[in-house]
Amino acid sequence: MRLLACFIITSLLIGCGGDADDPASNLPAPDTNVLFIVVDTMGAQYLGDHNPNIGRLAAEGVAFTRAYATAPWTQPSIASMLTSQMPSQHGVRHIFHTLDRGHTTLAEHMKQRGLRTAGVISHFVIGDEFGYGQGFDRYNAEAVGNHRAITSDKVTDLAMASLDVLREEPFFLFVHYFDPHWYFNHHPQFDQTAGYDGELLPGMDIADLRARRDQLEEADIAYLEGLYREEIAYTDHHIGRLLDHLASLGLADDTVIVLTADHGEEFMQHGWIGHTASLHDELIHVPLIVHAPGRFAPQQVDEPVSTLDIAPTLLDLQGMPASVDHTGVSLAPLLRGEGLSLSRFLFAEVSYISPSGWPSGDGDVKRYYQTAVVNGTQKLIHDHLADTWRYYDLAADAGEQNDLFRRGDAAQRPLLDALHAWQVDHTAEWGRELREELTIDPEAARQLRALGYVH
Repeated sequence: MRLLACFIITSLLIGCGGDADDPASNLPAPDTNVLFIVVDTMGAQYLGDHNPNIGRLAAEGVAFTRAYATAPWTQPSIASMLTSQMPSQHGVRHIFHTLDRGHTTLAEHMKQRGLRTAGVISHFVIGDEFGYGQGFDRYNAEAVGNHRAITSDKVTDLAMASLDVLREEPFFLFVHYFDPHWYFNHHPQFDQTAGYDGELLPGMDIADLRARRDQLEEADIAYLEGLYREEIAYTDHHIGRLLDHLASLGLADDTVIVLTADHGEEFMQHGWIGHTASLHDELIHVPLIVHAPGRFAPQQVDEPVSTLDIAPTLLDLQGMPASVDHTGVSLAPLLRGEGLSLSRFLFAEVSYISPSGWPSGDGDVKRYYQTAVVNGTQKLIHDHLADTWRYYDLAADAGEQNDLFRRGDAAQRPLLDALHAWQVDHTAEWGRELREELTIDPEAARQLRALGYVH
């Protein structure tokens, strides 16, 4: 613990430089690269045969079938991956919150380890202006467009160019794809919507879809899901191009690949279209794959894990000590076949107030204040606005359609106690916020209009 404290203090003092007293500097030179891929809005339950490249990573690597994001939307979820902290800890909870420079990000740890660092992103809300570029030698936002833009091809081109530059030294490359996020576009070469003859069209405004949701029939929902699967398939195709380029440079055997998503998407499973609105599994159950065939034997892990575990795992694989700020755990012992007890409570949260004018489809302002806990196949969700509790047995009810909550039920008591205790430390500010309305400055409003968020 004393050595760890010295490491943290030294990191704060020296920033990105090496030092004789820095444990990372005293380690042998890194012998592996890291390619960290995050696909925006890719729910785990929507992966399948139409994603052969992601499927190959899963078959050859370690696939965690029950990975949970910390939040159901982009900014807090990706901040949690980079810091191994919950949104209520790192402070990115509402739109346009900034990741404080006092946090040491995964990229900063990798840079201290001696890796060259680069990022390619496709959404401005995780841009450097919001603190997400901390620790990156280059943080490329050229692929950022509006929600109607199709960008996976450009993201891959920029990522391949980054590999060309980074290839001579150990590197950490973060690549963020955005296309599965609404609007839902049609990709004929990956068709999943043939035969639909209803009124919906590709690229429809999300507010219009939400306004129609009480009139949507099963065929309409299947059509939207088909478009969404096409978006994922299109992204998968371009991820394949990136993986092929990595191999062509002779780097595949020396690179650990981590692939995950920041959140999923709901198609009326609980009365909504999109994300942000709840902590049901369609929004927080995400894929998590660690691929390094020469280092780890392929396996499937069915116990719950969190995207909080990504940063501690990658630090462990680089021989670096855990950070005292991390709330996740390293999965490296499990990857190495050494065994690891994963019996623990996993938490997720959303505390969100939308700006006035946000296209919700049922009013201008959205407010979501919820917490959730998962333990094994049990799940409990607390809606703080309505003060309601919902309990699900995921083994029997994976779609969370049958609420079994009974306050006096002994089987539910451990989850109820755990969530109550967790809320004491993490939700103290929420009561005040519930009485406020979020305002944004004119420049932020301009960016939202350009992206299609605000009309």
